[in-house]
Amino acid sequence: MFGTKILCVIVSTGDYEKTLQSIKDQTVQPEKIVIADKPYPQFRFVGERVGMAMRDALSREKLDNYTHILRVDGDTILQKDHVQHSLSKNVDLVGGGGYAQLLKVSAFKDLFNCDYPVDFAEDSCLSWAVIYSNKHTFHKGKKPILPSPKKYPIQSWLEYGAARNRFGYSLFRTLAAFRNYRSTTFVGFKIIWVILGYLLAKAQRQKQHSFVKLKKTRIHARKRDYI
Repeated sequence: MFGTKILCVIVSTGDYEKTLQSIKDQTVQPEKIVIADKPYPQFRFVGERVGMAMRDALSREKLDNYTHILRVDGDTILQKDHVQHSLSKNVDLVGGGGYAQLLKVSAFKDLFNCDYPVDFAEDSCLSWAVIYSNKHTFHKGKKPILPSPKKYPIQSWLEYGAARNRFGYSLFRTLAAFRNYRSTTFVGFKIIWVILGYLLAKAQRQKQHSFVKLKKTRIHARKRDYI
């Protein structure tokens, strides 16, 4: 599309050739493709390593040369019109947590000051920062071809619960979340670890993300509208 310049970053520590080919097959091509494959073993969780790899890759690029950032997991395959479909929505961010997200550089600058989040759920940081904002727009977009569901250790489920607290979720929403979770392994006792992680984070008063304040501001504004 005229005037659109996309910087594509594929985040992977393994085989990413199928993902790369799906990018090359897009009806709308990125201006540049970067492979962010540094392992960052000092970080315990995958999301943190991905966030750091993205931060490092983006810090090496002159973002003023681009209009959008396309973040893609290295085990995700995009349909041929994925980028074109995402651009047609004309919003600041297309794509929920994980797999593939198309973010306007202007929104990235405004919300994160070009400093990519390093978090257990770094992809959700992008989504919720945009959703909670009064200034920016979001669309779920078209689902890519997803990898097979992964199995995670108990520590990851505990941290998932803690991440829900950092994102400002209520305990009720955290309890209900597993019903729509994509992984078929997220059943039974695993929800107990998620709730335990949430409650521990609450008890430790873990700091919530700054954009959670935007959520609360929007809720109060809506309440005023109905008074």
